[in-house]
Amino acid sequence: MSCPVCESGAEGKELVRVIARAMDGNKITCSEACHELLVSCLEAEFGTHKRCVRMSTGEAFRVSVRTIIEVGIREGDLDKYPRWDEKEVTDGRR
Repeated sequence: MSCPVCESGAEGKELVRVIARAMDGNKITCSEACHELLVSCLEAEFGTHKRCVRMSTGEAFRVSVRTIIEVGIREGDLDKYPRWDEKEVTDGRR
């Protein structure tokens, strides 16, 4: 299996660009270590949690980037997560 994370040698924002080009709905890393590198780079770039909004109601929920990457998220899953509280946001990212 060709692994864009290992092959690129990229870091930070450049690694995010490499991954975006390589994604095709399949697993894109070659090992657990490579997967962890990818997740840590994405968390550094986008923050550890994202604000996911239920389109039907406008309610916002706090979902970890790791969960979004590893499991995915559907509107029906949002009730499993805490509501987004603007006061709790400390890293400046959304």
